[in-house]
This record gives sequence, C-alpha cells and structure tokens, in this order.
Amino acid sequence: MATTLTIAGIDKANLIDWKSLNVSEVLTKSPNMCNFHIKKFGTQTYKPTLGQEVVLTVAGTKEFGGYIVEINEKISAILS
Repeated sequence: MATTLTIAGIDKANLIDWKSLNVSEVLTKSPNMCNFHIKKFGTQTYKPTLGQEVVLTVAGTKEFGGYIVEINEKISAILS
C-alpha cells in the first residue's frame, strides 16, 4: 500500500517533497507536529491555507492527523 498525505480531504502526495516530511511525536501535553514541503513549480500553483486538515496515511494506517497552523514560504532555485 502507498503513503498518502491529504489536505482538506484531497490527496496531495504527488506535490510533497517526501525527504522533507518530519513527524514529531511528543509524550507531553504539547501536540504532535508534522512538517513537510510542497513542491511549487511551473503551472503547479496549489497552496494550502490555515485551518485545513492534514492526514498522513502509511500502508492504510493513519500515522498523523491535524490542522495547518503555520505556513512558511521559501523560494529556491536550481542553477544549471
């Protein structure tokens, strides 16, 4: 089975930079966190918004569920 990441109920796995995915599980009262980068290039203009639900599923098992509370934009370029 595949790994999926849905945002607002829509699978966005093809837009995720999987090397950037980081799930922090905390054993205190602090919430667990999931960080990831979305690839945005060419005609791909999707941008999530605050408050949208994020669900990470691995091999059919829900590994993370939460809501977007912070968005940081970073511009990178690859020179040839």
